[in-house]
Amino acid sequence: MNAWIRRWIVSSYCMLFLIACGAGTTESNRLSSVDEGGIGGTGISYGSVSSFGSVFVNGVKFDTRNASVVVEGIERGVGDQAVLNNLALGQVVRVEGIIDQEGLTGTAARVVFNDSIEGPIESISVEGDIASLTVLGQPVLVDERTRLDGVALAELEADNVVEISGLVDQGGIIRATYLSKKAEVLVPGTEVELQGVVHTVDTIARTFMTVSYT
Repeated sequence: MNAWIRRWIVSSYCMLFLIACGAGTTESNRLSSVDEGGIGGTGISYGSVSSFGSVFVNGVKFDTRNASVVVEGIERGVGDQAVLNNLALGQVVRVEGIIDQEGLTGTAARVVFNDSIEGPIESISVEGDIASLTVLGQPVLVDERTRLDGVALAELEADNVVEISGLVDQGGIIRATYLSKKAEVLVPGTEVELQGVVHTVDTIARTFMTVSYT
């Protein structure tokens, strides 16, 4: 099995784990959420990073002095500096820890980030500060709420490799909260990522969604 396919499966598993942990929501409800995420369980918060100085998610300020930072399944460090070094505004993260009774502050034990999709732009249409993209067959909407990291919307072109974090609406469109440009074009052998819920598996053709796992 190719390395990027293994990484795809791990990313998909991580997304399913995030979805399952939301209190009072189903998998379909979590995937169709286009707000800032939600708070579920004891001290579990899932949403985009709105500010630093610790980390702010869903209006809660989490103390990250002793929090481990996990990016794409790899622990990158512990503490405030690790948060600043490895996360960016707009990225959708899962914060695990304790939230106080008023729901305004908390203490994070772990901050976990997995991007929603990373790959080449197949098509792009830009009108003002709104763009519709297709990446690895997945429709993506970029608007004024999207945090652009090191690139202007007008500079993006087909074949550019982008990393996107966001939430999925009921139509299956990723509403991007974060976008960065990784490369001008995809170099053969470069890993790409796509995550979602597997609804059907064809064990004869050995495919699920549109990905071959032969």
